[in-house]
Amino acid sequence: MKFDPIPLHCECGCPPIRIHNVGFSPSGQLVIHWRCLACRKTMYVVKDLELARERAMVRMSGEDAAVATTVAERDFDRRFLQSLGIRP
Repeated sequence: MKFDPIPLHCECGCPPIRIHNVGFSPSGQLVIHWRCLACRKTMYVVKDLELARERAMVRMSGEDAAVATTVAERDFDRRFLQSLGIRP
């Protein structure tokens, strides 16, 4: 499976040891939350999923991109994340 990793690091440069929460903001953005063990700051990374989807579609072939943008797939993705306990 191809994917773009989300670079996670604190303002001090340390990567998270343990992620506390992953969820969605009220506006539908992906939010990743952890506490930095090095500097003790509470960190939140917010990613706009629509921009990530658009960027991924640019790399996909035209036929695959048409399939990836269907409403059914977005609904399936949302239900799958909710089944993992990630709530919008």
